[in-house]
Amino acid sequence: MMGTGTAVGAVGADQLRIAGMTVTNDGTKTTFLGKTGDYIRIGDASDTAHGLNSEDDAMVTGEFEVDGISYLDEVRIANTLQLASGQILSMDVNAITSITKSTLDANAEVLVIKTAAGANRVPLLVNQIHPAVDLGLFDEVSQPGFAAIDENTKYTSSSSGTHDGSDLDQLTETGKFNNSVVGDIVRLVSGTNVTAGWYWITTVVGNDDVDLDRNFVTGGSASDVVYVAYHSFTMLSSEGVCTRITDGAPSDSSVEIDRDGWIILDVGNNRLYWRSQSAWKSVLPDGGVKSVVIPFVDGTAATSTGFDVDAESETAVAFGAIPAECNEVISIIIRGRAITTDGTNEMLLDIDVNGGADNEAYNVETYSADDIQSDTVPSANDDVVSWTVTDAGVVGAAGLSAGDTFIVLATGAPTDATDLATDCHFQSVEVKFK
Repeated sequence: MMGTGTAVGAVGADQLRIAGMTVTNDGTKTTFLGKTGDYIRIGDASDTAHGLNSEDDAMVTGEFEVDGISYLDEVRIANTLQLASGQILSMDVNAITSITKSTLDANAEVLVIKTAAGANRVPLLVNQIHPAVDLGLFDEVSQPGFAAIDENTKYTSSSSGTHDGSDLDQLTETGKFNNSVVGDIVRLVSGTNVTAGWYWITTVVGNDDVDLDRNFVTGGSASDVVYVAYHSFTMLSSEGVCTRITDGAPSDSSVEIDRDGWIILDVGNNRLYWRSQSAWKSVLPDGGVKSVVIPFVDGTAATSTGFDVDAESETAVAFGAIPAECNEVISIIIRGRAITTDGTNEMLLDIDVNGGADNEAYNVETYSADDIQSDTVPSANDDVVSWTVTDAGVVGAAGLSAGDTFIVLATGAPTDATDLATDCHFQSVEVKFK
């Protein structure tokens, strides 16, 4: 007996029982086993906050020190994980991938994620529901970077792809592409008569075939094509930013959070989109300008080469609409055939433009100007002559915008001290936009 009511007794040569708890040894290990249904507590500062209720459970109510290696099958931290200054959190026993903090000076601290040298490895940010996803797409990446992978991650892969006859950019395999969409990334790893590399899908022909952005067959027939395909994702690398791509204009339904700042490339229409002021804007990736041309459809006097305007009472009118893809109107250009010119002076024109969106007055946007000079001096009768409008009311934020319908009215202007009166057959209106 030890103390009051506490029994200590030897059950056998290799077993000791203390108040219902048992200590045993089998020659290779010593086992301490508490009472069935009770957890083991060392210290008395507190009780379990996590439902410990088994003789196999243990709790330490104070500080716990281990001087050596701890093997933990799973770790759940209720409060804080803190490493000693300068220590490394390694992802594997050889520290191939590790996280550490670097203090550059008193006001600069850096979290460093690094991989061991001597191999092509890239840190990746992967959706947590796919901890064991095959990331073969990145096998040959050697520059550091981060990739935010779509939650569906890799959706198909194979080592037996082929190409479709003479179509050298078409990857083929039965039933492998039923989840493919334009813009998906395909890495061709190897194969017979195959140019390995990164490609993207330009056309989903069907469940068995997809067209890639370029030819991948080097000669003869491609066979045993090893490939992996992912839905498009954004990647940040030391070499630059690779943004997500789509087939068609993105919208708020294309992203999970409706907020300004998104940047997405529409490869179907070769346009770069961004979300700003709660609306999606776009521009051609090369900074190019688009245009739409509409004809004059009515006027004082119709001729075979346009509507004749050669007096202040004569007009020509055109009707049109601004395309939905327009971010901003740059200019409106009116063109026609010069009937009478002196080869020295510009020709004058009075111009009125009115526009409005659906359920707005037709003239919410309005512009009116008299005696606009032609862009150039017509050198001879019958030359093409034009007038360009770039003023507020037509262009810019206060001008015509996507979806607006508009009316352009060209009216004859009288001569002045130097410039010619209007004498032109009006033919078309061009709206330039970006």
